[in-house]
Amino acid sequence: MTQPIHSHFLINSVNFDTGKKLHIAKEQLQELRQRNDQVCMKFSLPVFNPTNRKEKTKTMSIGEYHTAARGQSKKLQLMNIINDCMRHASNREEFIALMESEGYKVRWETSRRNITYTTPSGWQCRDRLLFGDKYLKENMEYEFRIREEIIHGRAVGEEPTRADGTDYATASGAGSDTTARSASHESGVGGSASVKNILVEEAYTGVLINHRSETNGGKAKRLEQAEWYRHQNFFPVIIERDIWEKAQQKLKAQARPANGNKAKHRYARLILCKECGSPFVPMIRYWNGKRRVEYVCKGYHRNGKSYCSSHRIHEEVLDAAVQEFAQTMRIRVAEEQKGLKQKQKMWALRKPVLDAHILSLQKRIQELEGEVDAIIIDRIYKSENGNYTDH
Repeated sequence: MTQPIHSHFLINSVNFDTGKKLHIAKEQLQELRQRNDQVCMKFSLPVFNPTNRKEKTKTMSIGEYHTAARGQSKKLQLMNIINDCMRHASNREEFIALMESEGYKVRWETSRRNITYTTPSGWQCRDRLLFGDKYLKENMEYEFRIREEIIHGRAVGEEPTRADGTDYATASGAGSDTTARSASHESGVGGSASVKNILVEEAYTGVLINHRSETNGGKAKRLEQAEWYRHQNFFPVIIERDIWEKAQQKLKAQARPANGNKAKHRYARLILCKECGSPFVPMIRYWNGKRRVEYVCKGYHRNGKSYCSSHRIHEEVLDAAVQEFAQTMRIRVAEEQKGLKQKQKMWALRKPVLDAHILSLQKRIQELEGEVDAIIIDRIYKSENGNYTDH
């Protein structure tokens, strides 16, 4: 069978004289391919362009899994920060500003294929190395385009478009719009979570909030709102301040109390995690038809193992510990009271003797003070008459 015209590169990889082996980089190999294409084009031969291979989603390796289990995964920490900033950002500029407020640098350029993140420790990571398609540059850009169109409004049924004006579904193939929407952060754009984020986010009033969290020992700790730094008129004002405050009052009035305000958990927010400082929150569990309450670290419950280790304790264990402590303290106090009563009786018996001894000592002190005064007066008199001699 006659094969189509093609070419080969013949390279002697080992030097006969020195015995050294040839090492060629990918860039040099690409240069050889370009020279081959130039030769083919010179003789009017076809040039074959490599097919675009779809990048596979980055999966977690065994080593990364064990690192994440120990709470030391830099990627998971970076992903948590990205998710947090994506919940509050409405466009790329706000996202970069929020990331920088957390100490992370973002290199997001139109000419570059990937987004490069730099952690406060100097470690760099590209978006394609993170776990999930939603962190890819094109999906995040598509996410922000949808958010801007939701904020500024678009025609009903009109599909979002790419930066070059082409329809997103046409450019990416059938089902791409569904895929991109599934990659959207916080359960999709336009859902209840996104609407709530818009209603409660203060950035839409033009305020930039920094110092939301601190990193200590590689673990992030959320700070109280009183410790946040607010920069007024940093962003363009989308929602007027008075309207935003009215929305907060409405949300607060419509908020449903936890558990219908019926169940009162006696240890709620009384226990703090020693590792991250977050309070323990009650969780109701059902097992084999039985109901039990356990308290879980809020930092671990909301952010996973990358934020804090798994700390949990059953309410029955806390009740038993409190009961045992109370019983121990009751016995200790009873013993201390008994000892105090015995000492009180002993000192009561010795009180007359001690009072008499104290009275005699007071009289002796008065006598000694009188003698000291007489000696001082006598010496003063002799020194004035010149008869004083110091022995």
